[in-house]
Amino acid sequence: MSSLGPLEEKEIKVAETDIKSVKVAAIQAPNYFGNIEKNKIHFTNLIRQAADKGAKIIVLPEAALTGYASVDFKKTWFIRGRDKWTDSKRFDSLINPLEYAQDKDDSSMIKHFQTLCRELSIYCTIPFVEKKKKEYNVNNKYITTTTTTFEAQYFPYHEWTFYNSVSLINPKGDVIAHYRKTNLWPYYDFAWCTYGKDIVTAETEYGKVGLGICFDVHKILPEYKKENIWTLLYCIAWMSGCHRAGDEKTYFWFRNQLSKKLFEEQVPYFVIGSNWSVPSSPSSYLIEDLKVDKDNTNTKKSTKSSNTLKESPKSPHMYDWAGGGYSTIYSPYTGQEKEEK
Repeated sequence: MSSLGPLEEKEIKVAETDIKSVKVAAIQAPNYFGNIEKNKIHFTNLIRQAADKGAKIIVLPEAALTGYASVDFKKTWFIRGRDKWTDSKRFDSLINPLEYAQDKDDSSMIKHFQTLCRELSIYCTIPFVEKKKKEYNVNNKYITTTTTTFEAQYFPYHEWTFYNSVSLINPKGDVIAHYRKTNLWPYYDFAWCTYGKDIVTAETEYGKVGLGICFDVHKILPEYKKENIWTLLYCIAWMSGCHRAGDEKTYFWFRNQLSKKLFEEQVPYFVIGSNWSVPSSPSSYLIEDLKVDKDNTNTKKSTKSSNTLKESPKSPHMYDWAGGGYSTIYSPYTGQEKEEK
């Protein structure tokens, strides 16, 4: 075991120790709401440190590069027409995301991280608030992105559409996957965000990966199970504010309910969950070696695993960060996997 400041390394014990592994990192850190340049510098430094420790796949928290809400929950994104979903008494500021959101096809911020991934030869998730300019149809009206009456009645349309998004960059510096959150959290997302449509996967030399964002966990687990992925790269923005004791629900979810949900769903893939922390706490990493599954053979085998909470009390591996949220690296392997018949 080695350390760098608050960095902690752990090892997942698996049944087949002769299988090649890859080191992955969940970076747990605060972000600075609406301060793109500060976030860029902040996470560039953290990515470099994780790469220096050998991480080849790095996951950042939800909307890390633009901010999701301020860490004191006093500021949030908001667009005109979403008043139904925003209690202005709870916030000091409601901020239009247009100035801060990124166009995924024309963003100097994304290009910066493409260069960084190429330099460090790593995969990295880049989570941000995305904006997409709407096009016009033949009747000179905006082409909307929603497809259901339910969405249309609550989400008025303007010139721009905003998404809660994450891009995956490979070691060549290419964006190989782009995902928009498909299961919005009404409490914050509905004030500015539009639904994404589909889950997204990408092939890597280590195995097939999928992308997910926070509240998606209540929807995407079985969807990615059908895709036979090796690992879910999961960006989270769920913490308990500046004092964990004041939010028992957050503690209970990450320490109890999430573990239970992953086991009940019989999730057959790894989950690398990267969450926020607060500015008063040092930034941290959860780093582990994951079993490589290039041909998806191990994932197929573990779909009939005998996983139970009793059999594998340390899985998922939680990183308990007092005063903030929790990051997790979940392993589906207990050492008692059964061969698929």
